[in-house]
Amino acid sequence: MKTILFCQFHNNLINGNYEKSIADCYYTGIYKYNDGYYKQDCFFELPLWIAEIKGSIKDKYNTTLLIIDDIQKAISEINIANPDYICFSILAVNKAFIHEIIKACPDKLFILGGYINFESFKAYNNVKIFDSIKAFINFLGLSYIYNLDYSLFKGYKTIPRLTLSKGCLNKCKFCIVEKQITEINKRDIIKQIKAFKDLNFKLVYLNDKTFGQCKNYKLLPLIYKRIKAYNPNFKGFIIQTSCSMFLKQSFIDIIKNSHIFACELGIETYNNKLLQGLNKPQNIKVINEAMKQLIKLDIKIIPNIIIGLVGENKETYNNTLNFIKEYKDNIYLLNIYNLAVYLNSELAKEININNDNDLNENSTNKSFYNNEALKDNEYFYNEIFKLGIIILRR
Repeated sequence: MKTILFCQFHNNLINGNYEKSIADCYYTGIYKYNDGYYKQDCFFELPLWIAEIKGSIKDKYNTTLLIIDDIQKAISEINIANPDYICFSILAVNKAFIHEIIKACPDKLFILGGYINFESFKAYNNVKIFDSIKAFINFLGLSYIYNLDYSLFKGYKTIPRLTLSKGCLNKCKFCIVEKQITEINKRDIIKQIKAFKDLNFKLVYLNDKTFGQCKNYKLLPLIYKRIKAYNPNFKGFIIQTSCSMFLKQSFIDIIKNSHIFACELGIETYNNKLLQGLNKPQNIKVINEAMKQLIKLDIKIIPNIIIGLVGENKETYNNTLNFIKEYKDNIYLLNIYNLAVYLNSELAKEININNDNDLNENSTNKSFYNNEALKDNEYFYNEIFKLGIIILRR
């Protein structure tokens, strides 16, 4: 039987000296102070693509997992194992490592997918690139059947992701999610929650980009009941959604009884001009209304904030900081991101992308920032993480 080797990079290799930063102190605090927030030492969250491939191929192939924390060691292990297929999901942060491994193993076949420009990989004779999991499954001579199998991660403490729908009807310029909604059928939703039995968890993350745009969110009470039956420690769901959803009373009525533990709210910035420029479906008045409704519902609030939006300065950053300070007693934690200009986003049409850092959420040093912007971004970076630590320790 042929063997597929799934490869995932260790946090220590990806982040380098990141552990010395104020951001690391903050993110370490999330898992220290919040019950149910689990993170493996190896990586921040389980790679869903591995579970989906393994679930679809079932027992037709042997499968193994390699967690890479040293490139030379990984090259040696790949040569010893000699698998038929070596699978990577490419991101800006691991791209250089994958190049190094491919060059060192010219007689091995590498399977690549991901969300970057693959042009630099097309010159290799030992590489095949697929734009979807289904395409890879078909290449293996199998029919794609949606299923999930987390057995390679059995017992891992995590927050599994549950997908009710794909796509989003909003048109935010920085986002590359498809601008239409595809609803996941009930049968495939049940497959997902059954697959979670291999994992150790207290919370489930709803993977829908804007929760509530798809009607099947009404299934949450039933899904909660099914998970609770095999996992008595289950506490509820984390959703992500836009502020404008809370202008709809029908949405509010449904989530009252849907066991929502926390809501990640797409704030990004507390500045009307910048929100308008991003095509966000909100202004600061709508943001305040969403906050008011979540407080009333007693759902934990997690604002999503972006560092480095073009047009931000010390004044606009202070507006966002003052907003967070105003609501700090009601905020559970902050999701803080560095701007990444994704290929094929509307934002990429307005900003020239000059290097991989421009696509990297871990990097604050983008090529399109001038010295003044870099200074303002550094100011906000330090202040927002300081405030985040205060909120965690509250």
